Amino acid sequence: MESCPLCETKFETENVWTNRVRFSDTYTDMGKKYIDINPLFYEIWVCPGCLYAAYRKEGFLNIQGIIKSNFKKGLEMRKKISRTIDWNASRSFEMGVLSFKLAILCLQERSGVSAARYGSYFLKLAWLFRFKEMKDEEQTYLKLAMARFMEAYSKETSPEVGSMGETGLVYTIGELARRTGDTKTACEYYMKVITNKEMQGDPQYIRLSRDMLSFAKEGSPVEFIK
Repeated sequence: MESCPLCETKFETENVWTNRVRFSDTYTDMGKKYIDINPLFYEIWVCPGCLYAAYRKEGFLNIQGIIKSNFKKGLEMRKKISRTIDWNASRSFEMGVLSFKLAILCLQERSGVSAARYGSYFLKLAWLFRFKEMKDEEQTYLKLAMARFMEAYSKETSPEVGSMGETGLVYTIGELARRTGDTKTACEYYMKVITNKEMQGDPQYIRLSRDMLSFAKEGSPVEFIK
């Protein structure tokens, strides 16, 4: 049983342990091709009382930057997105999508949010639509994610990029550009990773940037990390 940090409503959550979820492949933008249940359906906790939504546990409990009085004013908009969904029920694809849309709306109620955090929400929405082979919607959210990641990289001194670090952020921008048909931008960002020895982050992104630079130049439609 969890308690909402904003309205104190108590609700049940269903945890899907990602280390027990089976997947067959990893996409080149780090999304997973899941075999059974898609854990993204459950990644966002939603309070059924005030419809506050955020990443599960630590992210959900952290309400720094939210002014409660302003948050209450946004309830009607959150209800429009949520409609009549029972957030205590097992998650469907539709609920997974709406949970991320609610989380994005709740981000707008916070001050000082990195553009990269918006980018991560948009990217995961793109992965959800990919799961259902909804290509137009996937492309829309890949482009939104890329725009926010580029904003974070160019304008923020400490973008919220988690464990992927600067190399991961720049590689991801390049990969999202490639997946949305902007080969020139893709190659530009892959080269940033390859040539800048001072970037911090997982070195796997350097290898991936070299591989994807070759594929981009050849026009190869690569989907998965080999």
